[in-house]
Amino acid sequence: MWPVQGTVIHTSDGKNSKGIDIANEAGTPVIAAAGSVVYACNGLRGTATC
Repeated sequence: MWPVQGTVIHTSDGKNSKGIDIANEAGTPVIAAAGSVVYACNGLRGTATC
């Protein structure tokens, strides 16, 4: 199960990134497989915009 349809723009490297980044339109619902979504943001490194 994927949390959302979209383009995978970054995959886990096991060091700095422990997940994947999926590009999509702002406001697109993200589904958690279990529990809850813990992070959903534009994810631009070096910025604090969400």
